[in-house]
Amino acid sequence: MLAEGKLPHRIKKFHDTYGSMVPVAPDELPFIDFCAYAEIYTSRQFVRPKQWGTKPSGIEAHNLISAPQEDYLRYRKALSPAFSEKAIKLQEPIIMSYVDLLIKNLHDLTHQNAKENKADIDMVR
Repeated sequence: MLAEGKLPHRIKKFHDTYGSMVPVAPDELPFIDFCAYAEIYTSRQFVRPKQWGTKPSGIEAHNLISAPQEDYLRYRKALSPAFSEKAIKLQEPIIMSYVDLLIKNLHDLTHQNAKENKADIDMVR
């Protein structure tokens, strides 16, 4: 279902039937209530799962996920302004230009494939 692109449509049907929050997996709870966004994603109390403290083999330096708690809090404080609503809105024109470029390239590939009688588009390319 995921590879076919039907999952978002199924989740939408679940929301229509069961409400604004619908568990779809043991660790996934999609919601469509805008008010829930701020409460869920702007919470100041975040407890990292224990497995986040481990580094992949061969990696010496810590990153945001593997850092000890005190370093993690420092990294998070430094990075959080980049994910504020204001910062994300400032990035919107850049992101939209890349989305437009993707759509244009897909459109061009579709026409090229139609001329060559091909049905598939190589998304990796």
